[in-house]
Amino acid sequence: MEAIKTSLTHALPHLGQRILKTTLAVFLCLMVYVIFGLRGENLPSEAAITAIICMQPLVSDTKEYAFSRLSGTLIGAVLGMLFLVIFYSFPVLARSPLILYGLMGVGVMLSLYMAVLMHRPDASSLSAIVFLCIVIAYPEIDEPYISALTKVGDVLIGTSIAILVNLFRLPRTKDGHLIFFVKSRDLVPDRFATVSPTVLFLLNHLYGDGARICLISEHAPAYFTLQMSAAKIRTPLIVMDGAAIFDTQANAYLWSCPFEADTFDALEAALQKVQISYSVYAVRSHMTLVSHRGVMRPEEAAVQRLMQSSSYRMYLDEGEEIPGKVVCIKIILSRSETQDLVTRLEPQIRDLPVRYVIRPQNGVDRTDGLYIYCADATVENARAHLLSRLEKDDPALKAVDLTLSKPYETEKDAVRLLQKAGRLYEPVSMMPVKKRLKEWGESAATIGKKILAFIRA
Repeated sequence: MEAIKTSLTHALPHLGQRILKTTLAVFLCLMVYVIFGLRGENLPSEAAITAIICMQPLVSDTKEYAFSRLSGTLIGAVLGMLFLVIFYSFPVLARSPLILYGLMGVGVMLSLYMAVLMHRPDASSLSAIVFLCIVIAYPEIDEPYISALTKVGDVLIGTSIAILVNLFRLPRTKDGHLIFFVKSRDLVPDRFATVSPTVLFLLNHLYGDGARICLISEHAPAYFTLQMSAAKIRTPLIVMDGAAIFDTQANAYLWSCPFEADTFDALEAALQKVQISYSVYAVRSHMTLVSHRGVMRPEEAAVQRLMQSSSYRMYLDEGEEIPGKVVCIKIILSRSETQDLVTRLEPQIRDLPVRYVIRPQNGVDRTDGLYIYCADATVENARAHLLSRLEKDDPALKAVDLTLSKPYETEKDAVRLLQKAGRLYEPVSMMPVKKRLKEWGESAATIGKKILAFIRA
């Protein structure tokens, strides 16, 4: 039963507030006209359609769409009424369909141009639609001017109700003591894939609302400056498989877990023994330093061409001293060579305090990366270090790990994950209402006591 529930939850999208608010706004629009005695075929749909278009995830967007729709409607309505005046003043125009519909085409052009001229290009299509709705039935229009004004009134009702409904929120309480740990690969499939605009919107909305979300990446901070440059990250990142913590606000590394000098020397000796070229990654301030050792093979050159465009990496000349803490050694090789290298290298590094990870190199076909880190350079240790730093300012801090139950497939997976973070961060609660009622009650009691004291005096 639990498996069926999990499957349905994954298959069916979450019933969001926008859907519910749009439904409520349409209902209220229709009820306004029912109150005025309009029903069935006499019930206008313009207000309800306006409410549907204007309802947006954020109040600011609703206002923008509302203003845009109102601007377009007014432009179309004014031009429509002007053309009706011309048509009724010169009825000879209606005798020739060629002239009549040619003038209507000119009216559409003017509607589009006026919207652009008024710096409302997003309202241009709507202004043309409203214009046509007003004039298309000429000459069979009953009370044409009143009909045009009624259309403007319908739009005003729809926009007003959409804004009022979107301003309403269920009582919620933010849990400012939560910090969410989310793997970047649960938000986007790989480092070269395009991040969904919906995912970026939800992520930025959470950051902007005060939520703390620590993104965990297999890659260096340069990944976030390229692929996720539009993300307004406000919480330090765990990067390089847990080898470092990077703060985008301070634009600096907060912590790293480098190799000890003797361990690094032993690693280099082992790599030279198996005769393989490699890259050394070190961290310093806000920069990732990369130094290549040995003759660069085609696979390495292909990967480096993809990486060296970032301003967060500095490539050192071969043999140049590394002015930073060495946190990783990376070996690039063709997939067919990976297992052979591991077989030859493992006996050399078995007794060293290191760990290694093998990952395909996205962007270069049939190529793997072998990453060697200090044994203590893990996500768990980086996570514990970050929590200890943050707990100094917030002793009640609580960590929440959010991860997909299976590998990323579509943007819906990432959207559900961030929506879950939103529900945990700001759950529906009656506490604000109860608190406000309590405050009102206490204020009323205080005022009552003062009045009684004044009467008795």
